[in-house]
Amino acid sequence: MKKIFFLLLSFVTLAVYSQSMTEWDDVSVTSLNRIQSHDLCIPFDEAEDARSLDMSKSPYFLDLNGTWKFRWNALPSKASAGFYADGFDVSSWDDITVPMPWQVYGIRHGKSWDKPLYINTRYPFTYTSDYSVMASRPDNYTYNEQMKNPVGQYRRSFTLPEGWLGRKTFIRFNGAGHGYYVWVNGQFVGYAEDSYLPSDFDISDFVREGENNVSVQVYRFTSGSFLECQDYWRLTGITRDVYLWSAPDKRIGDFFFQTTYLSSTGTSGRAQLQVTLEGGSPSGMKLQTTVTDGATIVKETTKSLTSSTSVSQTISFSDVECWSAEHPKLYDLTLRLLDSDGNLVDLRACKIGFRTVSIRTDGALLINGKRLVVHGVDRHDFSQETGRTVSREEMLQDVLMMKRLNVNAVRTSHYPNNPYFYELCDQYGLYVLAEADVECHGNTGLSSVELFRQPMVERNERQVRTLRNHVCIFGWSAGNESGGGNNFESVMKAIKALDTSRVTHYEGNSQWSDVSSTMYGSYANMLSTAKSRMGKTGQRPHIQCENTHAMGNAMGNQIDYFRDIYEPYPAMVGEFVWDWKDQGIKMLVPGKTNQYYWAYGGDFGDYPNDGSFCCNGVVLADGTPTAKSFNMKGVYQPLDVLPLNAEQGKYKLKNKLQQIHFNGYDVQYVISEDGIKVADGTLPDLDIAPWDSTTITIPYDGITFKPSSRYTIRFSTTLREATPWAEAGYEVAASEAVIREATALRPYQYEGTDTLSVSGTGTSRTVKGANFTATFSGGTLSRYVLAGTTLINQPIKLNTFRVPTENDKAQESNWETLGVRSLTMTAGSWEIEQDDANRWVQLSITDTYKTSTSALTFTVNKQFRVYPDGAISVSTVTMPNVEGAVLPKLGFRFEMPNTAENITWLGRGPFDSYRDRNYAAHLGIWHSTVTEQWTNHIRPQETGNKEDVLWLAVTTNAGKGLLYAAPSGMAATVGHWRAEEIYTSRSNRKGHPYEVTFPRATVVSLDAWNRALGNASCGPDVLDKYERKLTQTPFCFMIMPIQEACSDTILTQRGCIGMPVCQPVRFADDGHGYAVLSSDNPEGTMIYYSIDGGDFQPYSEPIDMRSGGTLQAYASRGDLAPSIVGEKTYGFFVDKSLWTIYSYDSQQGGNELAANAIDGDESTIWHTRYSGTAPECPHELVIDMKQTYRITSFSYQGRKDGSNGRVLRYEVYFSPSPHLWGEPAASGTFRNTSDKQTVSIPSKPEARYMKFLVRTVVDDKAYASAAELYVEAEALAPRNIWWISPINTNHRYCIREKQSGLCLHYQTNNNEGHFCLGNFDESDKSYIFTFAQVPGFTAFYTLNADGHYMTYDSSAGWRIISATANPTNKNGWIQVERLVEGNAYLRCGWQNSRVVGLDSRNVGSYIYADKTTPGEFILEDLDEETGILSPPNPSDGEREESIFDLNGRILKQKQPQNIYIQRGKKRLAPSSE
Repeated sequence: MKKIFFLLLSFVTLAVYSQSMTEWDDVSVTSLNRIQSHDLCIPFDEAEDARSLDMSKSPYFLDLNGTWKFRWNALPSKASAGFYADGFDVSSWDDITVPMPWQVYGIRHGKSWDKPLYINTRYPFTYTSDYSVMASRPDNYTYNEQMKNPVGQYRRSFTLPEGWLGRKTFIRFNGAGHGYYVWVNGQFVGYAEDSYLPSDFDISDFVREGENNVSVQVYRFTSGSFLECQDYWRLTGITRDVYLWSAPDKRIGDFFFQTTYLSSTGTSGRAQLQVTLEGGSPSGMKLQTTVTDGATIVKETTKSLTSSTSVSQTISFSDVECWSAEHPKLYDLTLRLLDSDGNLVDLRACKIGFRTVSIRTDGALLINGKRLVVHGVDRHDFSQETGRTVSREEMLQDVLMMKRLNVNAVRTSHYPNNPYFYELCDQYGLYVLAEADVECHGNTGLSSVELFRQPMVERNERQVRTLRNHVCIFGWSAGNESGGGNNFESVMKAIKALDTSRVTHYEGNSQWSDVSSTMYGSYANMLSTAKSRMGKTGQRPHIQCENTHAMGNAMGNQIDYFRDIYEPYPAMVGEFVWDWKDQGIKMLVPGKTNQYYWAYGGDFGDYPNDGSFCCNGVVLADGTPTAKSFNMKGVYQPLDVLPLNAEQGKYKLKNKLQQIHFNGYDVQYVISEDGIKVADGTLPDLDIAPWDSTTITIPYDGITFKPSSRYTIRFSTTLREATPWAEAGYEVAASEAVIREATALRPYQYEGTDTLSVSGTGTSRTVKGANFTATFSGGTLSRYVLAGTTLINQPIKLNTFRVPTENDKAQESNWETLGVRSLTMTAGSWEIEQDDANRWVQLSITDTYKTSTSALTFTVNKQFRVYPDGAISVSTVTMPNVEGAVLPKLGFRFEMPNTAENITWLGRGPFDSYRDRNYAAHLGIWHSTVTEQWTNHIRPQETGNKEDVLWLAVTTNAGKGLLYAAPSGMAATVGHWRAEEIYTSRSNRKGHPYEVTFPRATVVSLDAWNRALGNASCGPDVLDKYERKLTQTPFCFMIMPIQEACSDTILTQRGCIGMPVCQPVRFADDGHGYAVLSSDNPEGTMIYYSIDGGDFQPYSEPIDMRSGGTLQAYASRGDLAPSIVGEKTYGFFVDKSLWTIYSYDSQQGGNELAANAIDGDESTIWHTRYSGTAPECPHELVIDMKQTYRITSFSYQGRKDGSNGRVLRYEVYFSPSPHLWGEPAASGTFRNTSDKQTVSIPSKPEARYMKFLVRTVVDDKAYASAAELYVEAEALAPRNIWWISPINTNHRYCIREKQSGLCLHYQTNNNEGHFCLGNFDESDKSYIFTFAQVPGFTAFYTLNADGHYMTYDSSAGWRIISATANPTNKNGWIQVERLVEGNAYLRCGWQNSRVVGLDSRNVGSYIYADKTTPGEFILEDLDEETGILSPPNPSDGEREESIFDLNGRILKQKQPQNIYIQRGKKRLAPSSE
């Protein structure tokens, strides 16, 4: 007999059911003979041993881990039949280590079994309509027809411990899957799915004294695999501990301890204890409950039992300490079942804590009545060595590192972790959002399929029953990314039936959960969510269960979410970073014996796969933290020191501990002058309440602040005493502030007596001093030699490229299109200037750089001024031909010999830093090596950047080198790699660090800016506040020789200087057509400007450039050389602030309104509706520009926070009227990028209205989005007259083909369609058409002739057939493009670019939907009365009048005219004036 589902109400043993061996492929069967889940503690004889939680100390525990015999089979049909028989010989089988996935064991031991496969959201198998996993497979799948569903067969023997016979014996698999059968001594025991929760089976009737054997058959894919489609390596086998345990017949089956009330002080309250007894009536027995704190008994009760097997009691307690992540106080709960004489029958123990979870009316999530902000990480149970099998040592390493990085919460994504992990979280203090093993990402619709409801419910119930005594768990997560189906309603009800003491969570559809949830919500959306719940009652908490995607060099923007959103708004609970550790499998480098790399998807030939997307860790696969780890630590730190008035020494200390007072820490500070310590001190003992703050004043006595120096203060918070996770003195928090910026840098000045000589002609010049030689050739400084040592051996050239990070994927395609990886320089001619005393030589040149695709051109003005001591000032202005693009970086790169290995810098350090990830990289003087700048990301990518660098010294071990100083700051990278050698294109880049060739060179990049990081590998891109758009860019720095090793003091004295020449002028726009000029120069510097080659004049206020023109400017100051002249060309100013939305077909609403496409804010978006039933493309947006412009270009900018809805195929129209539209002024395909994409409009239409039509979007989705729409114009245009009447949907029309004079009518032909030409007969209704406008669109109609609507023929898209019902989608829409004299082109909505046309023009000629040459049709209005229309009155401010066609093109200038209308036609007649 086969049992579909059996539910145990208590641990009473029910009937045993036999197997059919088809259960693994049957969704309705999830187990056979499995014991109902329960707390995992086992019996002990001694309470002290039980309280240790060490099962090996129990005489009732037998470990079955170790070496098993194993047979691998490619198909279920190949499995060895009867292998479980008692005497079956398995001596010839392979050995395998249990626990360990067989795929990992196989690659470690050279087996030809199936190998690891990584895939994110897809199933690696195919399935039938009735959900069999044995469907046919493509040949390119790893699991194809020849290896459709491997089966692993395990077997081992064991000896039953003495004294176990006569007791109940159970076998427990802590984790195995995806489904497995178990036999003991040849007898069938049971079947189980749910790979990551323990399964117990009663084997009491099958074991015998002495030697026994256990056999297990595990299937690679089962019906359970549908719910285990997580973003991880798909590994199989016995992956967690296996052991036997024994219990008496009458025993404690399960128990649940929960705190039901805590006092406001957290020292007293009540708890509820529920105990389930097994083995028959406990009448006459006693249950003794003891709560202890070490040797101290906190509470002890003894309860006499009746016949009921369910026992419940309320326990009051006082003088206790509540549990929290910050103070993880645990107590021991010991349960003793005693017989009527008081003898011990059963003893169980576990760790408990006193902790409550609740929700405040404003939406705050409370732990022990105090607000929780999650400083979280998502964690996969993963080991670089053994895959899904994680050792206790590795779990402890994870927890200790989390605590050291200030993590306070973990989401067990996306399945229950190893049971030991929860013990560690209890012990060390981590809040846990416990997630069930439910993810049908490969088919999210399964969450609405009733067949899967019970399996989803069961997995959640089992998790709750198994883990609910762990105090660390604050919430139950029902699963992950499984759609929004109503199965989750049943899941939530089931969870609440078992446990009401915790919150429930599910991101995919939060309507049935206690909390709402998102993944990777944009900054704008999260801020909107926060504000919408602020100040209101009855609110729910909101959790970002995944955010700050940590893939590769990542984790930008995180501090902004916490500072601006999570911390200030009570309903915002914080986030879990995705995710904790890179899922890289450690492998030997081919051909090497002691060199390793981390493998990812595809490295084992696995298909389908998702590449390196499994490597998203805060830490590397071996647990090593990197710069992003320490930045997260800073964001999560327990104390923030914030400047209130740093110049006056006033600071706020904010305690971010949420449960306990901030005390027991040492807070020290150091004040530095240009990186050199000038003062330090220690704050007095602090005692700050949770979420409270205090203010302090730091005395600056004895410090003389110099205007030429920058002063900073750094606060360091350390542990006063050791904790279980860190030593005394460990720094848990650090904050910094700038006290004063340098306001009057001392300009570099040569004070010696040496002179210079210049030699060379033409393109090459050499400047020599007493101890150096500088060679200028190829348009730049190409070589620098100091005292016979070459220090620059490759020329200083413009550089716009870095190795793309994982987060740059949203930009990579655009960067390839732009060709920024490689620049080709065309050198200009040198202009040489030298002072009379030969104390300086100035070499000026203008070079042109083109990208490899010629998409971008940079004109770079360079000025090198060389001094006799070898110092060189470098002033540059880079002017792109196109502005607004997002580039990897902009700066200059050159090379030094690889012996230049040591770096010292004043800037942010010691970690890598980027504009949006520098919270833990503080300002100071830092030391490192060039080799150490490489971070071993699993995929090689951008690394090593340092932000806010004022000076950088690169030297040899002997101390000789160069000092680079940038008075306005720079980004700097020094490394032994070249970006272009690592990355050629998206499809051709080095995949692993071992593939990178590190040249024997030190590559130096000095950058005006290096792009910020964002999190666009999965989530929002770089925030606007951190993004740098391509524009005219000045950049200046000094190069100074270092003859010998120097102290930090000497370096900073030399490096903290001003330029000897004025820095170039910066050009900015005020958004209203005016230019704003500025420069990074000392006070007293004047700026001079010229427009269109006119005389230079002093700058004093923004310059009116609304009419366009070329603006030049330079800076001058008496004691400095003048700057080089900068230049910028301005187009005609189009005032977007006047624009309004005229119409749209769809908008999501909320924060995604149509108006966002023209609001001037790139971070907001228009998004068509995606909730509910999303309308499909096309989508339309009509904009009233309020003024009539002569349009020269149109631009579209895709959303920045992801690719959803980005437009692929588009059309843009311009018209004098919002009712009449002609042919597209431009059409084509956009790239999938957030960059502004511009298309030229060569026809230069003159129009007030613009229509943007979205034909298709990336990934072929239904919905569309836009961040911003723009136009450029060359001038305002005269008022135009629209003289064609729009279509009247209440009128009847004849549609006449212009060339033949014949008219369309309805006439069916099975081969050709249903509409053809004929001689018009007004009495024949098949010739009479009516137009019904499609709601939301200005030129889409449904056309009806005598009840027959034009529509799509699904069997042949070129045919136009008919339907009797009014079409509701694009397959029945006709687009009308109005032409000169009111004629029209017709286009079918199901054709993207083809038009309605004909093969011939005779009676009976049919129209077709797919022609490249359009037919021209006259729309004759049969109901229009003859009369006169006067032209519209001119509006204020409009000038001469012109006549335009519907594309905005000028037909001719006319005087005002009346319009005479005849039936069905119109013509112009001269006015009577």
